[in-house]
Amino acid sequence: MKKHSKSYLYSVSVFCFLGMAPLKITWPSWLLFPSLLLGLVIPTSIADPQVTSQAYVYALCPDMTTFAPSSQYQTNINTLLSYLSSNSSNKNLIFNTTVGSQADKIYGLFFCRIDVTVAVCQKCVLRGIQALKTRCPGKKSSIVWYFDQCVVRYSNQSFLGTMNDAPMIPMWNRENTLDIWDASSNMTDFTEVVLDTLRRAADRASSGPLHRKFATKEATFRANLTKSNKLYVLTECTPDISLAECRSCLKMVIGNTTGLCNEKAGCTLMCPNCNMRYDIHPFYGDAAATFSGPSSVPSSEGHDTQVVRRKRTIAMGATAAVALAMAFVFGIWICIFKRKSKKSPADLNDIESAESLKIDFNTIRSATNNFAEDKKLGEGGFGEVFKGKLENGQEVAVKRLSRDS
Repeated sequence: MKKHSKSYLYSVSVFCFLGMAPLKITWPSWLLFPSLLLGLVIPTSIADPQVTSQAYVYALCPDMTTFAPSSQYQTNINTLLSYLSSNSSNKNLIFNTTVGSQADKIYGLFFCRIDVTVAVCQKCVLRGIQALKTRCPGKKSSIVWYFDQCVVRYSNQSFLGTMNDAPMIPMWNRENTLDIWDASSNMTDFTEVVLDTLRRAADRASSGPLHRKFATKEATFRANLTKSNKLYVLTECTPDISLAECRSCLKMVIGNTTGLCNEKAGCTLMCPNCNMRYDIHPFYGDAAATFSGPSSVPSSEGHDTQVVRRKRTIAMGATAAVALAMAFVFGIWICIFKRKSKKSPADLNDIESAESLKIDFNTIRSATNNFAEDKKLGEGGFGEVFKGKLENGQEVAVKRLSRDS
């Protein structure tokens, strides 16, 4: 008798998080497993929209209330942004205005870092305005930082003179900024120098003229691979808040430096009303004369070679370890799959034996002498059991389920 086997295809579900939205993807399990293993060692390169033409823009749309594109509010936003744009060359590096009235009234402002030139400020503001249009369309309140060089914002609520230390946005150049262990032989020492220098700069910024809450400081640290062991620090508050509010805002920012800067040797923390920045390369004063984002790694060949070689060695070692782990796990999976797909010889013999014992009713009745009482072995819950002997001499035991079968 020919045996037919059934095969079953199982599927598994994987949840991937793209931003905040979960995406459910289903594949057959026997296809998914090797794919997941390969995914562990094949490097991926996904273009980050913030590492493109507007490399250092961070946009925030805190008020999710929307309005119609054809509304009076949209008209007022267009007018306000036009005012900000036309005043972007203001030599004071700050400008605020209002447009509209009552429910459609909008407050707007741009503010550039005090040490940048008017040309740098103008370029920064214009890019910030463009980012507001594309990143927060239809929102009643929006704010954009173009790194730490300028902030552009608008809202249907008055914010001038109101200190706001949230949200707190950390930022660094993800392509070039060194980790602390690349710059210093002692992470603890480096961190202590950073925090101490920031505090001293914050004290100066919050003690100066009311309309110039800005300070820079320099310090030295225990260097590692870098030729320079100098640290550069900047702290600043917007002119519209008080000195006490400036001090409070900077204290909050500095208190979160260690947790938010991800052990980077250069980092910026930005709030609507204050910001701080530290780096191991100059970025203020003469260095701020050109429009730039976070400082890059120095072009010293010796330093670059050591850092790149160190990171490359670590990456290769990690890749090799993962590849070996993948090969090991994949081998185990192959063994399990083959074992489940095979039947043991004993199982096959059992099947053959069971198939060979299929006998017609008349042969059974003859072997048991028509189910004679002297052939009866016993009786169970499903019928009587008889012994018999086939024509070839083989003895059998037969259960009779009913008198008619």
